[in-house]
Amino acid sequence: MAQEREAAFNAAMRTLYDAGVKHKYNATRFLQMLQQYGGVDTAHQN
Repeated sequence: MAQEREAAFNAAMRTLYDAGVKHKYNATRFLQMLQQYGGVDTAHQN
């Protein structure tokens, strides 16, 4: 159950990135963090 929620959160964070790209916002570092740490740990970064 927790893994499913984390996977859904990761997907939602990627959707945020994709929406930014669609609006010409290039968040390269955000994408790198998602790929390296996953959505939850990326959200906890300062």
